[in-house]
Amino acid sequence: MCKKNMEELLKVIDRFYSGDRTCVYEKARCLSGDGKEIQVSPIEGSERAGRTFARVDCISDRLAYVLVEGRTVEGYRSEVLGLIKSAGKWQIMAMLKADTPYWFHNLYRSFDESQKDIDLIYGLLMRYCHDVYLMDAPDCLGLFWDDCRMYHPNQDDSFTDVEIQVLHERWRNMPDPQELGIKEFSRIYHVELLDENTAVAKLGCAKLNNYFFDYHFLIKVNGEWKMANKMTQGLHTGDLV
Repeated sequence: MCKKNMEELLKVIDRFYSGDRTCVYEKARCLSGDGKEIQVSPIEGSERAGRTFARVDCISDRLAYVLVEGRTVEGYRSEVLGLIKSAGKWQIMAMLKADTPYWFHNLYRSFDESQKDIDLIYGLLMRYCHDVYLMDAPDCLGLFWDDCRMYHPNQDDSFTDVEIQVLHERWRNMPDPQELGIKEFSRIYHVELLDENTAVAKLGCAKLNNYFFDYHFLIKVNGEWKMANKMTQGLHTGDLV
């Protein structure tokens, strides 16, 4: 991402945390989890001092997320803001938030407990990548929260907001990649736990010879991790060399 585009992105985040809601997509949702259910609320303008940009990650000049952390009255909060640039302007499409008592709060009681969660998340993400390769919509959709939305920028400077069930239609009657001799591409770039029930992940996968990068908001419900929000962009089509 060029310096000018990065500056524009960070200015949008500053505006949001100064109480300006004009940079928020009108249908944007804030997601969180308490371990039992996924909670949904509108994204409201927020005024909060003492915040820190803990991570700025960019898939392209049009798709990014920013992890913002800081103290609240009750404790410590992490917020992941997913953004798409459309019609020349960045806007916040979705938020994932998590609260902990303090900054250095230990999420797990033991190493084995934390390793189990990491294994579950990585297993979910790799299964998702494999399902994308095979275009196995029934199995893939079982990994998602039923009310998950998918957002992606389009080539004409617009963006798309659809229900995740659209995969049924998009993958119907597609050729078998194995019969075509197409190799599978699956790569997890990072996973970050916000608390014991929420995480954000970045990964790469391919459908036929179309290569995508994704951001996924992950929320645990009754011990099972689900993908609750997907932001994606196709970055390459055709041979890699």
